[in-house]
Amino acid sequence: MEGPPARSLVLTSPVPLPGGISTAHLAPLVAADVLLRRARTTGGALRWRASALFGGPAAQRAAEDELVHEGLDKAVIGREAFAARLDACRDRAQADLAAAASALALGLDAGNAVRAGEAAAEAARTAFVRLFDAGVVRRGDRVVGACPVCRSTVGPPGTVPAQLDADVLTVRVELADDGAGEAHLDAPCLAAELLPGTVAVAVPEGHPAAGRFADVPLAPSMVPVVEDSGVARPTFVMPAHDQPAFELARRQGLPSVPVLDPDGFVRSAGPLEGLARYAARSSARQLLEAERVVVTAAPGVEEVERCAACRSVLVPLLGTHWLLSAIDLETAAADAIRDGRLAVWPAAAREDLLAGAGTADEWCLSRQLWAGVPVPVGRCLDCGHVDVSVDPTPSCGSCMGDLVPETDVLDARFVRCLVPLSVTGWPEAGRGDAESTAGPVLFLMRGGAGGDDVLAMVGLGLRLDGAVPFDEVAVLPWTHSVDEVDPSAPVDVQALVAREGTPTVRLALLGGALDVRAARELVARLDQAGPARTDVVVEAAMDAAFAAAAPAAALDVLAAASEGAGALGTATVQELTGPFVGR
Repeated sequence: MEGPPARSLVLTSPVPLPGGISTAHLAPLVAADVLLRRARTTGGALRWRASALFGGPAAQRAAEDELVHEGLDKAVIGREAFAARLDACRDRAQADLAAAASALALGLDAGNAVRAGEAAAEAARTAFVRLFDAGVVRRGDRVVGACPVCRSTVGPPGTVPAQLDADVLTVRVELADDGAGEAHLDAPCLAAELLPGTVAVAVPEGHPAAGRFADVPLAPSMVPVVEDSGVARPTFVMPAHDQPAFELARRQGLPSVPVLDPDGFVRSAGPLEGLARYAARSSARQLLEAERVVVTAAPGVEEVERCAACRSVLVPLLGTHWLLSAIDLETAAADAIRDGRLAVWPAAAREDLLAGAGTADEWCLSRQLWAGVPVPVGRCLDCGHVDVSVDPTPSCGSCMGDLVPETDVLDARFVRCLVPLSVTGWPEAGRGDAESTAGPVLFLMRGGAGGDDVLAMVGLGLRLDGAVPFDEVAVLPWTHSVDEVDPSAPVDVQALVAREGTPTVRLALLGGALDVRAARELVARLDQAGPARTDVVVEAAMDAAFAAAAPAAALDVLAAASEGAGALGTATVQELTGPFVGR
C-alpha cells in the first residue's frame, strides 16, 4: 500500500556573500533540517526544496569592492569581465554555504539549491511577460530611490529606513500683486536644495491664494498657486523627487523639473548647480536667510531610506521604470488566508500578514545592475517599438529593424517570489494542474530573506497559476540575543561549531537568534536526561508543534520537560532530542 505523497519543504534564501553567512541565512536552514529529521523518525515523507539565489546590489557591491582592492573599476574591465567576477564570487559563496551546512549537519545540497534558483530565474522572466500581457506590469513614471554608490534603483527589502536631523524652515513666498489682497504665503521646507524644482505651491481647497502666482525663492520663474484636496497647508510641489508631489502634479497637469542627478548632485541651473545634495541644502539656507525669507527654523527629522548594500542615503528620482501593481495581488492572497486555502503558523504571523494586505505600493521591478536576471524586453533602434517576450527576436516585428535587449535586470526580490511557483513545476505545470492534495510548506524567517514577501508569493501564484503555490506557511521568529545583537551580521560558523559543538550551535540558531550560553546549558540538561522516558503530555505537545511546522516551539516543550521527565511516555528524551541536535 502506498503511503501519503511526499511533501515539499520550500525555502527561499539568497546565497550569502563570501564570508557573509549570518543568522538570517542559517536559522531557517537549521529549522528545516529539524523538520526533515523529525519526519523521518515518525515515518513521514518530506523533501527539502531549498532555492539559493545570488544577485542584487549586495552581490554587485561585493564584486566591486574586490576590484577596488586591486585598483580596478568595473567601467574599465567591462560587463563581460565583471559578470565573470560575479560568477567567481557566487562560486565561493556557494562553497561557504556548503561548508556551513556540513558543519551544522544539514542535509542541504548547495549545488541543487543554486540550480533551483536558476529555475526560479527562468520562471521570473516568464512571469514578467505574462503579467505585462495581463496589464499587471506596466512601464511608467514613478519616483524611486536610487543609490548613488550602487548606481541603481533600490526597493524593499534592499532599503533600510533611517532618520536624519534636519531643520524645518518656514519660507515666505511673495504672491503676485494682482489686487487680490494677501501678499504672501508661508510654507514649510525641509529640503531647501529642491526649491529650484518647485512647479507650484499647493493650498487647501477654498484657500484665498488659489489661482494666483507665487515667487518661490531659488525657483527660476513664478509658479501657480493651486488648490488640492490632498494638502492641509501651503506646500511646495517638487514632483521630480517626491512621489506624493508627483501624483499631485499629475492631477493638476503640472510638469516635473528635476534638480538632483543619480549621484545626488544638483544639476539644475542656478547658484546651487554642481553642489552635492546636503552641501546644496546648507548653501540654499544661507541664500534664503540672505533674502530674509526664512520666517522660522525648527529642529526636525528627515525620514530617508538607506541602501542595505552600502548604507548610502538614497536619492529619490523620477524615472521611467517597469512597475508591478501589487495591491490586487496582496488582496487576493489575504482572501486565500481568510478562507482557509492557506494556513499560516503561528497565529501572530497570520494576523501580521492580514494587517499588511492591501498596503503595498507599485513595485519597481527594474534594476540598473550589471548582472542578474535580464528584463525580458527588447527595444527597436529604428522605430522605438518595445517587444516584451521571454525570448525576444533579433528583429522588430513592426519595422524589421534591430531589437536591442534592455540592460536592466529584474529585482532580486521578484525572482525570489517566483521560487515557490517554480518548485511546483511552473510554467510547464503547477499546483493548478496537480492532483495531489499534499502541497508544499513554505518555511521562512519573518523579517529575514523572503520573510516579508508571503503575500506577493501567494498573489503571484493565484494570478499566474490559479492556485496558491503552497498549503502552509511556517514563520520562524527572528529574535535578538545578548550574544548577537544583529542577526544579519556575519557568523564564522565553522569556528563556532569547533568551539561549541554542532548540537549547541544548532539549538542556538533554532530560536532565530544565536544565544549560545542558553543553548549550551540546554544541551547539557538533555544529555543528562539519558534514557529517561517522557510524559505523554510532552509528546503530544511536541507532535502539535511539529504539525504546525514550528520546531522552535517543539524545542521549547522539550526544554521545559527536560528537568522533570516522567515515566508515562513511549519515547525517551534522547529520541526526541535527535532531530534538534543533528542525529
